[in-house]
Amino acid sequence: MANLSGLNTFHKICYIFHALVAIAKVQIARKTIDQAFLRLPTTSNHATQASRLDEEQELIDLADRCTKLLLRRTSQPCLFQSYVRAVVLRHGGFPVIINIGMRNMGSSSVYGHCWITLNGVPCHEIENVEISYPFLLGTSAVGISYWAGSVDTKEMIRAKREE
Repeated sequence: MANLSGLNTFHKICYIFHALVAIAKVQIARKTIDQAFLRLPTTSNHATQASRLDEEQELIDLADRCTKLLLRRTSQPCLFQSYVRAVVLRHGGFPVIINIGMRNMGSSSVYGHCWITLNGVPCHEIENVEISYPFLLGTSAVGISYWAGSVDTKEMIRAKREE
């Protein structure tokens, strides 16, 4: 786990604040079923993008620690974790996109996953999301991309070609 040594104390406190506000919004949205609380902030432009992989990792670790501490027992951990990560990283100047993928739509066992990408590359994903969700359905103006997949990706590709 990173020790956040690259960030000064003031910035650490600010990022923790943003993470805690994002978690509070998640809790409110879960209780009220009102997704309006989950708006993404615009990307901060106070920081430069040049070679900031260490800072990116530190911010993700910070967001993950806050999420694990305060968000327990949820049926959508990847959605909420991605939201908190995106809020913290955007405040840190990283233009991340939240991605929401669904597979097996139309069947009784629909499966979904949520992840973030930075410059088109999935951040800290175990699952190979490019294979699981190969079809981009669209991207919203606020930075959310929607993807589709299938258990049998070859079958889905063949169906798309026949359209």
